[in-house]
Amino acid sequence: RIETLAARIGAGSARADRPWLEEDPKTVLRRLYAGREPLYAEVASLIVDVDDATPEQTVTTILDTLRARAGG
Repeated sequence: RIETLAARIGAGSARADRPWLEEDPKTVLRRLYAGREPLYAEVASLIVDVDDATPEQTVTTILDTLRARAGG
């Protein structure tokens, strides 16, 4: 979600490293994502929704999915 990405970028040093987000971060991120999403979908072998997950939950989801695909 754009809101999650915008919150992660937030303010401070993370935002300072991205001056192109100064005007309206959500609008810029939406535009970038709209252009990139088809490419991401084309090359992705796994898509994991991480918006409401902890890093540990994300890792577990990825490992469980890869194990299931490998048959084990």
